[in-house]
Amino acid sequence: VYWITGDSITGPLHTNDVIRTSGAPVFEGKLTAQSGITPDPSGGSSSAVYNGGWEVGTGATVPTDASTMYKAATNGNNGQPLNKVALFDTEVSFEFLDTGEVVSTVTGESPDTVALSTIAPTGVIYSTANVRVKGTLDGQVSIYSNQSIYIDDDIVYKESARDNPNTNDMLGLVAQNSIVVSDNTANNSDVYIEGSMIAMTGKFEVENYQTRPVAGTLYITGSIMQETRGPVSTFDWSDRSILSGFQKNYIYDERLQGVSPPYFPYIRSQSLVAWWE
Repeated sequence: VYWITGDSITGPLHTNDVIRTSGAPVFEGKLTAQSGITPDPSGGSSSAVYNGGWEVGTGATVPTDASTMYKAATNGNNGQPLNKVALFDTEVSFEFLDTGEVVSTVTGESPDTVALSTIAPTGVIYSTANVRVKGTLDGQVSIYSNQSIYIDDDIVYKESARDNPNTNDMLGLVAQNSIVVSDNTANNSDVYIEGSMIAMTGKFEVENYQTRPVAGTLYITGSIMQETRGPVSTFDWSDRSILSGFQKNYIYDERLQGVSPPYFPYIRSQSLVAWWE
């Protein structure tokens, strides 16, 4: 997994693994890597741009406790049947509408369009099955899947955080396994994702990144936490051109320094074990 020429990230970036670069990716925020950076930024072989500085040795643990999300969803369900409100045990897709509504489609059933406040009264949806998402969110919600979450098309805010840093819209996606950008026609010409994402034991990744077509740029505004960094593309070593998948353009949502999606898990601590200058 490499950061290459044409990739950019605005905001902090951390990995417990090694950061690998090829060419001249641009890191606007501080970069921290527990296990090192290659090529070494202090040597003459690196062309990467570290405008926010860099540090090696800082470790962090991906949060794995979703109990508060389950409790919030259970309270929101209020004893109603599964797969209707807040609690799901069958694969379901959610298409968010800019009207503040959600089209929920449980496998084997007809789509149901309801207000976001109806399907997630406490702001949380909890599922023991896979979840699929897309659309334009007007409001705030966190979604947990005990399996994986698939992003089937752009998922953005009605008031984009890129255009309005004070937007009230906020999305949290938390998967016990992975968060996956689906391989489909809708996702083969730029993809826009706004939200905070956690892959507790898996990764954020692009499905079939090695065989899908060149798909433009993956624009993410928010945050990503993952147990293992997932690939999003392949590239030509000679000129760093994309051969399959996406170029990366990631922007940290500065609001996350003070607020978070409903009942969203968080990192409790970081520790510095070494320092490079």
